[in-house]
Amino acid sequence: MTSNRNLISTESRGLETTGAHFDDGSVIQGLADVTLSRIVIWHGKYINALTMHYSGGQESVVRGEQSDTRAEVVLESGEFITIIEGILDSMILGKLTFVTNKGTRFGPYGRGREVTTLEPFVWKASNEASADLASRMGLLYFSGHSSTHINRLRATFGLYPVVELVPSDLKYEKLVSIESNGSNIALSSFARNLMSPVITLLVGAENVQFHASEATLCRVAFFRAALQGEFREAAEKKITLPDERPEIFSALIEHLYNGTYTYTYNPATTTPLDDTTPVRDLSEGCFHVSVYAVAFKYGWQPLVDAAVRNFLCVLSKLVGIDIVRLWNAAYEDGLTVSVCSDGGRLAGFQKLLPKVLKELYKSHAGEMEITVTDMPSLANDFMRLLVSDIEE
Repeated sequence: MTSNRNLISTESRGLETTGAHFDDGSVIQGLADVTLSRIVIWHGKYINALTMHYSGGQESVVRGEQSDTRAEVVLESGEFITIIEGILDSMILGKLTFVTNKGTRFGPYGRGREVTTLEPFVWKASNEASADLASRMGLLYFSGHSSTHINRLRATFGLYPVVELVPSDLKYEKLVSIESNGSNIALSSFARNLMSPVITLLVGAENVQFHASEATLCRVAFFRAALQGEFREAAEKKITLPDERPEIFSALIEHLYNGTYTYTYNPATTTPLDDTTPVRDLSEGCFHVSVYAVAFKYGWQPLVDAAVRNFLCVLSKLVGIDIVRLWNAAYEDGLTVSVCSDGGRLAGFQKLLPKVLKELYKSHAGEMEITVTDMPSLANDFMRLLVSDIEE
């Protein structure tokens, strides 16, 4: 083997004088940290053809002649080929097997002939590399000769980049010890929630029962006061909320647990953009307004911010009078232009709104007049936007 810029090439195996020469090193020449991601092999009695695919989207042309039997060697991130086992069948490449640094075996590909002279070989870059580099040496490309099959082959191994391992599905917390049966136990916040008493919430006129841990609910000041004070709720571990709508209030509980909340839409009346995302319409906008109202009422600011963002996302997709109808619903629950403008959240849409309003005052004069009469605060904000637009 010879070494060049951390490249180590094997000796060639197969027929020396037949077929067209190829060298796939040209495909990745000058590319830093390129890695082999996939090999496609066509085989039968022999290795008929192959092509190499790389992490940056580069690929070699097909070397040899494609046959009916096709196989793929697909490498995961951080995986590379460290060993190649082969068999020469009367000096023709009859079989190939690949072994990766993760211990995965691909092959054998090709089957050889029943009566023949077989010559096995094994290529390992680690045999020639220094000890500190051996574990990072993997197959980079092939060169050789091809015709109706791969006549002659040589492998070139190279140094693969170090893949830094990062934590997966893991979070870190400061140590908190909990006393249990006379012993101190270090538990995560999730585990401490599991130890917390379960609170029953009776929601809405129907007294729909929700159950949540006391520790989770006590993240909200309202529930903390009710459950940790001298109120009846603290003793009974039960809170009655007759004025709340279960489908809206559940968004608050979901957000306390997961940091997200869910909008459920009717597929009979809403056409989805895809399998999980409906077309954003007036109904969804009104849902986010209601979620904003319950989050604001109970003082859970992360959900307030999320609901405002989602409201504006829907608003940006609406056209025509639905824009004013959604604003009207928003103002009924205290979600105003000034609230939405906080932190520049309304910046792009605020410039567009005056133009939309001018068109709506012409096309929907009757409904706009009702809006002005029934919701004067909204009408005043609309008027300020129109005046500021004229002044600009």
